[in-house]
Amino acid sequence: MTVERWIRLADVTAATGLGKSTIYKLAQERRFPKPFKIPGTSSARWREAEVEAWMADVDGRAAARTMDEQEAPGVQVADMIAKEGGNGSMSRLRRR
Repeated sequence: MTVERWIRLADVTAATGLGKSTIYKLAQERRFPKPFKIPGTSSARWREAEVEAWMADVDGRAAARTMDEQEAPGVQVADMIAKEGGNGSMSRLRRR
């Protein structure tokens, strides 16, 4: 039997490098896994497997885009999201 692991927002931000507002905005736009709201609280959790799958998909698309555009390897998640229609506020999320 596989145990499904649920993670907190702090774990999601640490894993993705994205901020809280960006995560919720992407989820609302259906570009990131939606959180599960815990009834009777303001808490939310994400399925770890869904977040990992999203990260793998983003990494795969970034790698393909890098090869297609013949850019240097290592396109960051925030760079890719910004190229797909980010509103400019994503630039502060880029990692060095």
